[in-house]
Amino acid sequence: MRVSVTCLVARATRATNAGQWDQAILMLMEAHALQVAAGVQAGLAYTSVLNDLGGIYFNQGRFLEAIECFAEVGAAFDRGGRGGTVGRFNHSRECRGQLWSAWASPQAALIELEGAHFLTRGPRFGG
Repeated sequence: MRVSVTCLVARATRATNAGQWDQAILMLMEAHALQVAAGVQAGLAYTSVLNDLGGIYFNQGRFLEAIECFAEVGAAFDRGGRGGTVGRFNHSRECRGQLWSAWASPQAALIELEGAHFLTRGPRFGG
């Protein structure tokens, strides 16, 4: 299963780079289905597939699908024991910040992105 998922992700990356979004989405969905069928619902490989898929949806302006992917990544963090960690919190804030930015709400985007930055790197502005 791991080799199949890795190959599908690599092929999806090539398709994405070639602008073949629909093919990339199908390959990533197949990779995700293989993971779920094998009982994998947490971990780096699992969340990477979902992040890649969500990124394609986001770039296409398909924000609802992107939100669904990113929400599942958050749930996978929780299932994998990363709920309440800086990584879990930061992922949520950064995704929300990007979505607010795409929805033409720069003030909300800055609040989310600054919150993620502050938590992991300290205050950006002032003391």
